Amino acid sequence: MDSKLPLLSLVLLALIPVPAVCQIQADQTCCQNTSYPDLCAKTVESIPEHHRKTLPEIISATINVSMAEITESASNCSAIRRKIARKLDPIDLRALDDCLELFSRTISQLRKVLADLSTSNSTTTNHYYDLPTLLSGAMTNQATCLDGFAHRKKDTRKLIEGRVRRISKHFSN
Repeated sequence: MDSKLPLLSLVLLALIPVPAVCQIQADQTCCQNTSYPDLCAKTVESIPEHHRKTLPEIISATINVSMAEITESASNCSAIRRKIARKLDPIDLRALDDCLELFSRTISQLRKVLADLSTSNSTTTNHYYDLPTLLSGAMTNQATCLDGFAHRKKDTRKLIEGRVRRISKHFSN
């Protein structure tokens, strides 16, 4: 999937009181202040019956897409490691291993976000204040993955960079 996700913007929107059902005009309400408003609107509008979804349901849907893309990136790193391990030097191999560990941590962080969003008690609003921090950590993990390939002359970074940058854009939007 190559749609960009408006996660952080939606989470920040969740911090202000909204009706139980999020009556989203995607290109106006949720997306006007994002880095990629058209992509944000496209993503929100792609959620089935988004006008009938609560804000936590919309955020959860976008997080699930992000988790799928992270899993796809992890599979890509594993495949690279498996297929060309003999051609890679130890630094590139270590960087790939670091990326795999960071992807795993990101998935764990996003699962916590989903768990917080699915909590149906009255303190759920308090969990919203934790969400930007968790999503920021997930974004940092993606940048750290790419940092492992900094100043390398090999093309290993190029093999994963597009997917990792796409994930980072999901979180930054």
